[in-house]
Amino acid sequence: MAEQYRDPIIYQGLKIKAAGVLLYKVDDNGKIWILLRTTKNKGFSDLGGKNEPGVDRTPLDLAIRKCVSESCDIFEEEQLRNAIDPNFYDHIKESKYILYYAKIDDIDVNEMQSRDVEMQECHEYKWFPQDYNFIINKQDEEPNPQHIHFRLFNLKKFIQKIVQNERE
Repeated sequence: MAEQYRDPIIYQGLKIKAAGVLLYKVDDNGKIWILLRTTKNKGFSDLGGKNEPGVDRTPLDLAIRKCVSESCDIFEEEQLRNAIDPNFYDHIKESKYILYYAKIDDIDVNEMQSRDVEMQECHEYKWFPQDYNFIINKQDEEPNPQHIHFRLFNLKKFIQKIVQNERE
């Protein structure tokens, strides 16, 4: 069965079909850690997803709604709104995707994992250090679930953007 067509959100002249949040923390040594989760056999990715017509007015609304859902309600909408700078994002043109960044306190991924199991999902949540040697799944190849979703092909650039933002 074909996927239902979803009208994109038009944002600053861009057609956006999906959005998400790249969650990160900074440890006591100043090292940045990125929280990712597995997706349907496409590897690790940010927490996000597709827009819901009639529900999501802006990419930020969409990113927050999906992050709350994909985190098994570990995060609350207000908490994410306070953590996300709406002007600190990247547009991933190939995916019609907006990626926001949110600095968060350390969270227990085991709690997320147990809630995920209760909801009968099958995702893995994992903290990755900023200097992790990420291998990106290529869009046209058989995906490896231990690699990074092809949408995050610029993950090193995204991490550098976070590092720069943390220095300011």
